[in-house]
Amino acid sequence: MFGDSEKQKPTDAGPSPRGPEGKTPARGGLWQNALLLVGIVCLVIAGYQYFMRPPKLPVPEPADWSQVEPQARAYLQGLVKETRANPRDATHHAQLGLAFAANGLWPQAAACFANTVRLAPKEPLARYYLVVSLTQSGDAEKARSTLAELRQQFPDFPQGIYREAEVALAAGDLDMAAADYSRLMELAPDEWRGYAGLGEVRLKQGKSAEAVPLLEQAVQKDASAALAQHLLGQAYLQVGRTNEAAPRLQGPIPPRYPMPDPWGATLPGHMRLQRDVATLAQSFLLRGKPDEAVKMLSEAVQYDSNSVTLLGSLGVARQQAGDPQGAWKDLEHVLQIDSNNVPALVALSGVAIALGDAATANRTADRAMQLAPKLPQTFVAKANAELAATNSAGAITALRQALEVAPASGNLHFDIGNILLLNQNKPEEALAEYELAVAREPRLIPAHVRIAQIRLGQQRTNEALVAIRAARQFAPNDKTLESFEQAILSPPPPPGTTNTAQPTP
Repeated sequence: MFGDSEKQKPTDAGPSPRGPEGKTPARGGLWQNALLLVGIVCLVIAGYQYFMRPPKLPVPEPADWSQVEPQARAYLQGLVKETRANPRDATHHAQLGLAFAANGLWPQAAACFANTVRLAPKEPLARYYLVVSLTQSGDAEKARSTLAELRQQFPDFPQGIYREAEVALAAGDLDMAAADYSRLMELAPDEWRGYAGLGEVRLKQGKSAEAVPLLEQAVQKDASAALAQHLLGQAYLQVGRTNEAAPRLQGPIPPRYPMPDPWGATLPGHMRLQRDVATLAQSFLLRGKPDEAVKMLSEAVQYDSNSVTLLGSLGVARQQAGDPQGAWKDLEHVLQIDSNNVPALVALSGVAIALGDAATANRTADRAMQLAPKLPQTFVAKANAELAATNSAGAITALRQALEVAPASGNLHFDIGNILLLNQNKPEEALAEYELAVAREPRLIPAHVRIAQIRLGQQRTNEALVAIRAARQFAPNDKTLESFEQAILSPPPPPGTTNTAQPTP
């Protein structure tokens, strides 16, 4: 096609490269091949960017940040900034979603979990928390369809099965609920919720005899599961076992909590609303970790130095952490803001006791009682102040006043019993108070133990055994209670006697 004059001639640099047939390829062909290779590479990269690489997803935020509490706002804005710097990362979107959820911003949480579903479609918890957020946001229809997708895509995901079972139970679809609870029992045999759920279905179906063993298994798996205990009480009542039912049916119907999961365990760490911080601090105090409560509350106070809720909680935490002077300062600050703040007065009375000032403790408790004569805590504060002044009779009088406004409290009877037993050496009168305590609050294990101790002192071993076994039904795995029962069953020989029994060969 082309003339000889168009052929490439050799140069002085040496022989030209030869093709497979000994011909020299055209220089333009080399460039074309190179350009073609570059083009293919670019297409591959572009295809990856478009089809394979996760997309940059928008990061939601509240329309008006000023409506968010200062500490929560600062915390969430920091997470929003981090997520915007990592828009393709599922973990960042999930963490932001959990933080929004923990602080009550459910629409924003739903948007974050929707992003997480796109970025991590194989993570069941992403779709699960999308269901939760949609439900809390009021989008029930979307929540139902998303739950159906979750169950279809992840048929062996226990938390999803449990949520579907609870939804079916609430809707009256007992067949679906029963199937889901049964499946949960197979997937999570150590989880009490499957057994309790199926037991509840059987109760609703009028099959009480079938419900009893299921609910007994639930309680065996977790004796602290209040809902399972309550349902077992209902089952016992329906089959005529009224004595066993009564202790489990005391008090209000327990709330229903979702099945634990790894993401849910992180939610408390994201909570920054004042009411939640105060509640978390209280949980630290109940677990004997006042230093953790002080740390959390001190940080929160930096965002609102005049919050009576935070300052009052901080004062209580400082007292328990061994800093009564710091507690006094915080509680005085509360009273400067609100001189009639009863919780602060009650707490200040306790701080005065810690500082050795029983007179101030009494005056402060008296003021609290005058301001809130229907609040039992004010009378308890007065009782503690009287005890600090070594006035046991005055303490008992204050506790009986508390009982007038809180007659269902077993703890108040327990406290009276302790004063009678430990301060006044009146075991018979104390026993009557302890028995009233467990009659009102059957789960009050320390009262059962006191009854057992007094009965042992009276040489009434059988009644002591009944008391300790009553405690063990609510804490079957408690080693201390188990040891106490064994000691009652196998008492040591009386002093001065010799055990002549021979060991079994």
